[in-house]
Formats: sequence, C-alpha cells, structure tokens
Amino acid sequence: MAECPIGSRFNGSSYAIEVTSNRAEVAVLMTMRTRPLPFANFPDLTHCIIVKPKSVRLFIKPYCGWCDKAMRWLDQHGVDYETINVMDDEAAYDEMIRLSGQDLAPVIDVDGDILADFGPEQLPDFFKKRGNARVQLH
Repeated sequence: MAECPIGSRFNGSSYAIEVTSNRAEVAVLMTMRTRPLPFANFPDLTHCIIVKPKSVRLFIKPYCGWCDKAMRWLDQHGVDYETINVMDDEAAYDEMIRLSGQDLAPVIDVDGDILADFGPEQLPDFFKKRGNARVQLH
C-alpha cells in the first residue's frame, strides 16, 4: 500500500489534491487517468486507503474483570489495540483520569473518542457510532 503523508500535494492541469488528515476511518482517494500524468513519480492514489482507526488504546488495571472482558471482546473482533496498565505508570493513570473524568477502568480511547468504565456489551454500539468498518459486529 502506498504511503500518503499529511501535507503531500499533487497538482495537475485538472486536479489538485492535498492530504490533510490520516485520521479518517475510511478515506479513499482516487484519480481518473485519461491521459498520462505530468509527473514521473506521481503516486498511485488509488492505493491510499485508510480503513481503520490509527490509534486504539485500552487503559486497564490488573485483576480487573471488566478489563479482561474488554480485551477478550476486542481480540474476538480483530481490533488492534495497545494495552496500558495504569497501575504501572502514574502518567498513564493521570491521562486516563484526564480523558475520562474518573478513575475507574477500563477506559478505551479510539482516536480521541472515549468510552469509560464500560462492559463489553457497550462496545458494539460504541464502534457502530464511530462507523468503524474493520470491526466485525455480530
């Protein structure tokens, strides 16, 4: 898959494209090629597809049954995520409180969208509201 870094600009006589965000859940950029492109190294933008969140973080505490259930649900649905044990990292604990407004776990952060102190039965609605195309809900 081709890389399309933020700030990239591609110009032609009938088009101008600027990549302004890589946080879109589904961003598809395509070009119509009816004649040769004026650049020798013009990337093929038909391959610039982002279909999942850039960042999924799960703040957990050890021996937390809800945290274990949340991890199991994310694993079963093929969600790539980073686990952050807030009891091992004071800065992470402070960040979890800042993001969620409380100190209970688990807390999930998906590109800035926060769900705090939840059970796994709440995750399908959370991901549906985000329109995440990568999570298989059943």
